[in-house]
Amino acid sequence: MTMERFSDNSTPENRALQAWLILAGCAARRETLTYTQLCERMGYGSVKAVGKILGRVMYFCQAANLPPLTILVVNKNTGRPGVGLALYNDRDVLRERVYKHNWYGLVPPTPAELAVAWESEGEEFEVDEE
Repeated sequence: MTMERFSDNSTPENRALQAWLILAGCAARRETLTYTQLCERMGYGSVKAVGKILGRVMYFCQAANLPPLTILVVNKNTGRPGVGLALYNDRDVLRERVYKHNWYGLVPPTPAELAVAWESEGEEFEVDEE
């Protein structure tokens, strides 16, 4: 049996699913990641392009009335989520909601569901890891 890799079909929606899985694990361990660390775990070379991937996750969470998994990805210098990905004011409270949520009890969204969330709300995001 041959396993498919996310890098074999590197659409933004597939990469958003990959990010979802990584961030669900981070939530269970009460971790945050920098944008660079997320890219390294994903085997994804572009920190600048990861904003569009995270946007899909953020908008899906918003549409499904879930705490925003994307709040766990932070700037390496400030330790805070990027401006474009933080639609929320009370980030500390939301981060705790993400940590407490049972992400493993949910079936992850499909790439198609992530695409619909993006199409409904999506904007151009830029990630500033400097």
